[in-house]
Amino acid sequence: MEINFIGGSYETFSKNINPQECVNFFPVTDKTGGKSLSLRGTPGLKEWLDLSNVSEVRNVIEYSRWSYWVCGNKVYQVDTDGTSVTCSGTLNTSEDFAWMALNNAGEIMIVDGSAGYIVSGTTLTQITDTDFPSRPTSVAFQDGYFIITLEESGRIYINSLNDGTSWDSTDYGNAEARPDDSLALISDRDELIVLGGETKQSFKNTGATFPFTKISGSTQSIGINASASLRQFTNTFFWLSDKLQFVQAEGYGAKPISPPPIDYQIAQMDTTNDCVSFGYIQEGNAFLVNQFKTENQTWVYDVSTGFWHRRTSYPDNGRWRANCYIYFAGKHLVGDHSNGKIYELDYETFTDDGEEIKRKRSAPPIFSEGKEIFHHSLEIFFEPGVGTSNQYLYPLKFDAKSGDFRIGTKVYGNISGAYGTVVKVTRYETFGILWLKDVSGTFQNNEIIYEASYGAELVINGDMELDSNWVNYGTPTTNERSSEQENAGTYSRKFVGNGIADGISSDAIAVTANSFYIYDGYLYISALTASSVLTYIARTDTYGVDSPIATTTTTGSFQQCTGIFQADTAEVKFVSVQSGAGAVTAYLDDASLKKITNAALVNGTIGSAIDDPSYNPQAMLRYSNNNGKVWSNEIWRSVGKIGEYDVRGVWNRLGSGKDRIYELTVSAPVKWVVTGANLEATQGTS
Repeated sequence: MEINFIGGSYETFSKNINPQECVNFFPVTDKTGGKSLSLRGTPGLKEWLDLSNVSEVRNVIEYSRWSYWVCGNKVYQVDTDGTSVTCSGTLNTSEDFAWMALNNAGEIMIVDGSAGYIVSGTTLTQITDTDFPSRPTSVAFQDGYFIITLEESGRIYINSLNDGTSWDSTDYGNAEARPDDSLALISDRDELIVLGGETKQSFKNTGATFPFTKISGSTQSIGINASASLRQFTNTFFWLSDKLQFVQAEGYGAKPISPPPIDYQIAQMDTTNDCVSFGYIQEGNAFLVNQFKTENQTWVYDVSTGFWHRRTSYPDNGRWRANCYIYFAGKHLVGDHSNGKIYELDYETFTDDGEEIKRKRSAPPIFSEGKEIFHHSLEIFFEPGVGTSNQYLYPLKFDAKSGDFRIGTKVYGNISGAYGTVVKVTRYETFGILWLKDVSGTFQNNEIIYEASYGAELVINGDMELDSNWVNYGTPTTNERSSEQENAGTYSRKFVGNGIADGISSDAIAVTANSFYIYDGYLYISALTASSVLTYIARTDTYGVDSPIATTTTTGSFQQCTGIFQADTAEVKFVSVQSGAGAVTAYLDDASLKKITNAALVNGTIGSAIDDPSYNPQAMLRYSNNNGKVWSNEIWRSVGKIGEYDVRGVWNRLGSGKDRIYELTVSAPVKWVVTGANLEATQGTS
């Protein structure tokens, strides 16, 4: 018989009543003739941008082609290609939610509980008008005005029209239908809604001296518990009320969207007023995400289906790492709650930035009039055959002081030529470990491991099409642009040397300390009596101070010369191509030097292989006959390697019980879909 296995997270004050949990799964409904109800794994977090600021990403807003992110006490302007600029100026605070609003003049106002700020372009400025109220707690924009609430006040203040820097201390109104403080506000459908500790009021711009006038009959006896839970979403708005219920606006009133089991979970929390909410729509599901910072919990309401579920993340299966959201550059982007990273929400990414996602479903109890039930067989219907082709993972130890490797990218060893794809990064105080799949070759000690991602070109006129930027190194008899040989384009750079260290060098290049750089160039040798032709990234014009980055003796064709070096200090260098002991006639073309954006020094060879959990993904089942007080041993089953579409998740000989709960847990980084469950059982007589 098919059992009621699919559902949300509704554990209440007694598991005897409702033990249901749904963690990192969410119920999906289908009204088009398919499975009516199933579970889908929540999206993974794929790194899109690291702001290099190990702090809370506090909020985000879009303006023109940019998104503006508050991270710690900084604001970052981010373009659609992921290029970021740190705005000048700082906030007074470094954590907790920062309110943001945009006006018609392109000004972004930020309120952080201590002050107000204006962002214009890439400049962040604190509002210094002496009439600007102290301790602003929220901000909204409507009809040309920024409107703010204040700490311990029922007033709302406005700025001068379309000028966020100009304020008049007499431009305020009162939201004091009852004596509670105004805690948060929002602009919705040409109305300004102000929420206090106990009330909700609506205002309309009537053009009066203070333009916003309270709408008669709009005052309702429902307040807000957590000001940052106020979220405009799906053509309405939601918040955590003073009754500790999540509610949705309905006319001038509100209706609860959290059922009693969710209200019970919230009531057990010691701190609820730091809840931060955001909403997003992805592939047809509209999620209201509610982050309880102090309690380290995330509760999610699916507006499209009415189901609730929980989300957790590493390191301790606490709250989900997503802290704020924006749809930008065609991507669903979220900011991390503590490390300054911006992620893309991606259903094809099965980890949270490389860390496993533990998914769990505890189903409703199975009982029948208090009689013993003998459980012969349970089959849970998964989408089978979702394993990956990679059977093993390999650990590669590296110097943790450098290298910020991204999940899913390929890394290379500059000496060995070995490569592999990063699936996880683990960092310790003095070293790190890259977990690699699809490894080819053997990495060596003391070589540089790097991603194929580089900064801007540092060599000027490296293609040699201009007759400039290359000067004598030593005393060559010839240093000229030439069309006699070329690797690409029309020209190369010809030099003739008769002694040791005769050659050419580029313009000066500034490098940064502890950074890695990759050189690439093409050299044609037409005559050679010297020992070799050497390429240096030199600190001085003295031969031999630096070791050569590439060496060649091949004549008669262009040879690619490449190499990687690490700059020990911030200094000025240049590319130098020169003879060894003896004479040389050579041509240099397409010389390039770029900073490697992700690189580190390998200080240990690659370790022994371990099984990749995605190769043969496993599902774990356990059960309880006393409503979760005591559990059975874990029983594991495969859901199918790649292409094994006939594998079934079946557990046999499961004993008996009068009140049985089944709990499913999975964590392999693969696609997880559960479409139901079937139980073969017989009922006893007592």
